[in-house]
Amino acid sequence: MIAQFTAAGDGLAYDICIVGGGTVGLAIAAALENAKLRVCVLEAGGRWQTNRSQELYHGIVADPLVHPPVQNFRIRALGGSSRAWGGRCVPFDSIDFQKREWVCNSGWPITYETLLPYYRRAHEVIEVGSYDYDPTSALPGSRVELFE
Repeated sequence: MIAQFTAAGDGLAYDICIVGGGTVGLAIAAALENAKLRVCVLEAGGRWQTNRSQELYHGIVADPLVHPPVQNFRIRALGGSSRAWGGRCVPFDSIDFQKREWVCNSGWPITYETLLPYYRRAHEVIEVGSYDYDPTSALPGSRVELFE
């Protein structure tokens, strides 16, 4: 159900409230669909983006010669920025999670192996085939090797 609430205290009760109807928020809502929980997804925009809602994203970028205006790629509507997304993502490699003295603020509290089941599940959700990346290859299927 998609509803628009204008008054506080509508009397509705939910088990879980997800803030943001973008890619992640909608994926979480879909994952909870069969959990017999009442789930509310709060989205600041409507079903479609409007000039009025997009005005909230106008801002200043550090270098306009390098970065496009923020309102071009942040969408305030159901689906969020996925409405303007080209669909190219590259997963992190194991080394990205490790503490490296030469990389400021490196090191994550989780490992690549911890994240791996979620990568696999994300592939299922967006229907992009099996998760079979080779981090030693520069491009999928290429014979060009990465330098260590």
